[in-house]
Amino acid sequence: MVCGNHMNLQDDVNQVIIHELIHAYDECRAANLNWSNRSHHACCEGYTCSIIKLVEDLCMGKPRILGGYPRLFSRS
Repeated sequence: MVCGNHMNLQDDVNQVIIHELIHAYDECRAANLNWSNRSHHACCEGYTCSIIKLVEDLCMGKPRILGGYPRLFSRS
């Protein structure tokens, strides 16, 4: 549920819905995802924000695909 009291613009609502849909996709594809685990949660948040930023940049015509986005985490 998106609370209308805190969203003044349709774009804000769209961003929240996109963000949550990415989390729903993660939930479906990740066998061992544990939202109670802070590391898992932080990883998913960073990943989700990175995807949204990439899509925004692509839509605005300014892709920075090769090395333009910071690595938020590393897999060991």
